[in-house]
Amino acid sequence: MNKLTHHNLISSLWILLVFILLSLTSCATSIRFPVDRPAEIDSKGANSIAVLPFSSGNMLPFYFNHSSDSKVIVNYIQEQFQNKLLRSGFFTLVSAQELPKGGKPSKDAAYDIYIHGNIYNFSNFVEKILVESQDKKKKEYVFKRKVTLSVKYQVIHTRTEEVLYTTTQHIEEESGEYTHASDIPNFFSLVEYDLNSRINSIVKKLAPYTTTRKVALLKNKSKDEATKEAMKTAQQLTKEGLYPLAQRAYMDIYEQQGLFEAGYNAALLLEATGQLQKAEELMS
Repeated sequence: MNKLTHHNLISSLWILLVFILLSLTSCATSIRFPVDRPAEIDSKGANSIAVLPFSSGNMLPFYFNHSSDSKVIVNYIQEQFQNKLLRSGFFTLVSAQELPKGGKPSKDAAYDIYIHGNIYNFSNFVEKILVESQDKKKKEYVFKRKVTLSVKYQVIHTRTEEVLYTTTQHIEEESGEYTHASDIPNFFSLVEYDLNSRINSIVKKLAPYTTTRKVALLKNKSKDEATKEAMKTAQQLTKEGLYPLAQRAYMDIYEQQGLFEAGYNAALLLEATGQLQKAEELMS
């Protein structure tokens, strides 16, 4: 079998598997359960954290520099980090309103780690575009705003000065076209979502958090009347939130009938009730 044929076969099998799972889960009962997500950044046992003001300055001289606009972004980043870290409750948040002299804190500062970074290549301008009008003698224009910037984020260990995490975000956004320049949205509304998404991502990497997972149970495909009735009972127990009883019911069906859907559902319910090792063993 040549490589192309083999690749096509594998692709077809994956498509078939997805189709089967979709057919088994369409209109099926779903369960929701909390899942603990660990921190991805090794904070070296840190208990306290500070968010230092981000610096701003353009690395490329031809970019438009708006110092007041940059200040808006600097304040927003610091405020959002502080709010989200405070809500996480994982670190003691230490106030740090000013950037220390030399751009870095002393090794005996009151916080174990800190978040810092810089904004550069910031550009914010309104473009005036000539459009073709029905009246050839009259010139008509539309206006749109374009914003670009880069943000470098770093998490740094205060005492060792080790960079524990670093990432750079590049943002390029533009508004729609407007007949009147006064109708164009302000620059911050174009970049707020991107900035907030990255800040959320970094906080989730720093501090453990709990999220809700939603999964669909597989529907019964057995034509055996007794099995259908047993699966219906297990499904009803699931809908009522009686997960341990539902798991046992599905497990009984799986052990007696070898029904794949029942075993799969039993494994999901084991996970939902925190029995992760048993769920993994059953899934495998």
